[in-house]
Amino acid sequence: MSRNLAVAVVAFQATLVFAAPQPETVPTLHAQTRVVQIEVAVKDSKGHPVGNLSKKDFIVTDQGTARAIDIFSIDNGNDPARANRAPSALTGGAQQPLPSTVFSNRNGAPPQPSAHSTVILLDYVNCSFVCTTLARQGVLDLMGKVKPDERIALYVIGKLEGILLLQDYTTDRQLLMKSMREFVPRYESAGSIGISLPGEVWPTTGPARPPRTFETPPVPEYDAAEDVRLSLQSLAEHLALVPGRKSVYWLTPGFSARMMHGPGWEPTDQDWDPTPVWTKTIATLNEADVSVNAVDVSRDARDPAHCLSARDCPAQIMKQIANRTGGEAWFGDSSDIAAELAQGIEESRVSYTLGFYLAEDERDDKLHDLKVQVDRPGVQLSYRQGYYAGDAELPDLKPGKDELLETVLLNQMDSHDVGITADVDVTPGEPRGSLNIKMNLDTRTLSVNAKDTGFTGKVDEMFVELNEAGRTLAKISDTKDFEFTAADREHYDRTGVTWPLSIPLAPGTVKLAIIVRDTNTGKIGSLTVPIM
Repeated sequence: MSRNLAVAVVAFQATLVFAAPQPETVPTLHAQTRVVQIEVAVKDSKGHPVGNLSKKDFIVTDQGTARAIDIFSIDNGNDPARANRAPSALTGGAQQPLPSTVFSNRNGAPPQPSAHSTVILLDYVNCSFVCTTLARQGVLDLMGKVKPDERIALYVIGKLEGILLLQDYTTDRQLLMKSMREFVPRYESAGSIGISLPGEVWPTTGPARPPRTFETPPVPEYDAAEDVRLSLQSLAEHLALVPGRKSVYWLTPGFSARMMHGPGWEPTDQDWDPTPVWTKTIATLNEADVSVNAVDVSRDARDPAHCLSARDCPAQIMKQIANRTGGEAWFGDSSDIAAELAQGIEESRVSYTLGFYLAEDERDDKLHDLKVQVDRPGVQLSYRQGYYAGDAELPDLKPGKDELLETVLLNQMDSHDVGITADVDVTPGEPRGSLNIKMNLDTRTLSVNAKDTGFTGKVDEMFVELNEAGRTLAKISDTKDFEFTAADREHYDRTGVTWPLSIPLAPGTVKLAIIVRDTNTGKIGSLTVPIM
C-alpha cells in the first residue's frame, strides 16, 4: 500500500443541495481583543478626495471617549503590494508551473494589483418602468467611465422576490452589460406599456427581448419600504464576513417616511425618526462595514431642501440612510446617473483605515457611536457611524456552517488560510456530466490533535457550481475527519492529505468554487477553478 493511501479519511458525509441551506449552529470563537476598523473617506470643500493626511491629523471618539489609533493606513485603490495568490507551502514558497488541470491557492499566478470593488443595487420595488429604464441605462453608460480594474457586482431588489444577484463581482464589462440588459422584472405596472426612452439600447442580434408580465401585486404601499429594508439587511449579513469596506450604490427614487412608518405616522421634530427595525438594519450595515450611497433616479432633482413636508420626502430618508452608514446621497438630473456613479466610485478609491483594539472587558453587548474628526478646516468625512461591542458579530450575523462557507464566495480573491490544491477534470454524460476532483489539503495550514495513535483533524468542505453571472447552480457540502500516525507526520506535512471525489456537473457551470474550513480553528481556504 502506498503512503498516500495510509491516511484514513472517515466520517464522510455528503449532501447534494439545489436549494438554500438551512442554518446550523457552530461554536463562536472567542478572542482576548477585537479590532474595530473604520474606513474614512475625506473630501475638501470642492468635493475632491484628500489623500495627504497622517495619523496625527485624526481624532476618534467612542461613545464620546477618545480612542488611541492603533492602526493607520492609506489606500489609493492601486496598491500593487497585495497579491492575488500566496506562495506555495507545499513547494517551499517557490512559484512552480502546474499541469493544465491542476489548480492551487498555494501556487499560482504572479502577484496582481489589488482592485477596488463596488456593489450596484437597483431598486425595482419603488421604481416605475421609466425609473428602472433610466437606472439600467445609467449602469450601461457607467461601464465606459470607470477604471478597467474596478470590480462590480450587480444586485436588484425585486417586488415580492427580495434581493437578487444579477452578476457577481467581475471586471468583464461585456458580461455586466449582458446581465443588466437581460434582466426582466417580474412585476411592472400596466401603465408602462409602450414607453420608449431615448438612449435605451437593446441588442439587435441574439435572443429577442423576453416578454414582460404586467401585474400589480397586492402589496400595501408602505411594504415597499420594508422590502428595501429586508434586502439591505440580507445584503449586509451576506457581506459581513468579507473583509474591508463595502461600497453599495443604491439606485432608487426612494420612499417617504410615511411609507417607512405606515399611513398613520406623524412627523416629529427629529430629522431622523426611524422605526426600531430600521435602527437595527442601520446597525447591521455599520457592523458589516457597508456604506450605502443613495443615488436618485427620479426625473426631478429632490434635494431635501426642496421638500415641503417630512411626511412625503423620500430625499430625506435617502440622505439619512446614506449618512448613517458613512455613504453619500446624490441628487441631480437623472441623465447624469452614470457620471454620478463614476464620480462616487473614483472618490471612494481613496480612503484611510483607522483602528483600535477593544479589550475583552469592554465588550458590553451594546451599540457604540463613533465619531471621527480631522484637524484640518473645510473637509468632509464619510465613515461608519457605530459598531457592536459584542463577542463577534451582531446576534443575527452569527452564521451557520454552510452560510459561513458560502459567504466566502463574495470575496473576490481566493483565501489562503487553508492550503488547497485540486486536480479537476470533466467527464461528459447525459443528462449531465460529472466533475472528478482529486483534493489535496496542506496539513501545515490545518490544526491537528495529538492522539495515542497519531494525529487527527477535521474539515468542512463545500463545492459550489456557478454560472457565468456567478449565481449558484448546485452545491455539495461534506465533513471529513482524517488521521495519520506520528511516524507519517513529516510525510503528510510535506505532501498534504489527498482524497478523490466525483460530483454531478450542473448544466451551465463555468466555474467551481472549493471552500474548506478547519473545524477546530474556523480558518478558511478557497479556490476557484474554471470549467471549460
